[in-house]
This record gives sequence, C-alpha cells and structure tokens, in this order.
Amino acid sequence: MNSIGYQADGRKYWQPSVRPGVWSGIIIHTYTPCPRKSITSKKWAKFRKGLQGIRDLAFDHNRFILTANLGSVAGLGVNVTEVYPWGRCYLKSFFNILEAWRWGRDVDGWHLTDVMSEVVKLDREDEPAVKSEKGDPITTRITGELIEHVNGLLQLFKSELPLMVPLRSTDAHKLRYIVADVSAEGFSIVT
Repeated sequence: MNSIGYQADGRKYWQPSVRPGVWSGIIIHTYTPCPRKSITSKKWAKFRKGLQGIRDLAFDHNRFILTANLGSVAGLGVNVTEVYPWGRCYLKSFFNILEAWRWGRDVDGWHLTDVMSEVVKLDREDEPAVKSEKGDPITTRITGELIEHVNGLLQLFKSELPLMVPLRSTDAHKLRYIVADVSAEGFSIVT
C-alpha cells in the first residue's frame, strides 16, 4: 500500500474483534445478538455532570453561567445525541440562549418581529453586558426554558452507565418479501 501512495502504518491497525473499542467516542457492540452502539462512560458522565452543573447554578439563584461552559455542554450534547437521537430536540434552548445577545432576539433566544425587537432594544440599553474579545458575552442568563430542557435531558440520561442502543431492527427471525419492478408497465408477480 505504501508503494502506491497510501500511508499504511502497522501501529494503526489491530486484529479483527467483536469488541473493537472506542472510535470517535462511540462504541459499537457486535458481541450481542443484535449490534448495538453506545458512548464511553467518561463522556456519559461528563455530559450528565455538565447538565447537573447548569441545574445547580439555576437553583442557587445565580441565573448566569459562563458562556464558554454552556457552549461546551451544548457541543458535548450534540456529540452524545449522535448516538441517542431522542435528546436532540432538547438542545434547541441551549443554542437559542447562546445567541440571545444578538439583535432581534428575545431573552430566550427566539427571533422577534421588528416591533418586538425595538422594545427589547430599549430594555437592553439599560443593562450593559460585559463582552469578550470576540464580541459575545462572557456570561449567559439561564432561562426557564433551558432549565426545563436540562431537566428533560437529565431524565433521559438518568442512568449511571451509558445505554446500549440497537443499530438495526431486532426482528431477526422475521421473513419479509420486497418486490420491485423496473419494467415500463410496472407489473410484478410474487408467488
């Protein structure tokens, strides 16, 4: 392979296995009757800890969080929901409030109409925000919607260990016939 331009290095390969290990934070389990996927325990615990940290800040009446920390939890949430897609809808509030400081958005981050954005502009002129070098605020307000979504995610990810999710259907012993016909008439015969 090296002679034709592919850089093959023996240290990057290992023997085939039904327990190959972690690839990009995702584990594929092929030793079960139905292939399954999960994430590492470390990533699972880190995501849960980040969510609990947001909830703890909200209940301590400190309604602000460092924007970088919130962005880190949101980014990890995107990575985790690649394996567990049922949690993806709860991430919308994270990204909404990360963008709430921009023009034309309410405190929850949702886009406003022109009239409403003028009212919000007048309200925000009274509270000067500390900005970072890039222009975004150093802290972000924790909203009620975010707390609801964090609680929902904590409920979905309440297990101490990562869940294993089926990669394929578990209907292994069912027989299905699928008929396709490419003729111009569109007729097909199944017996």
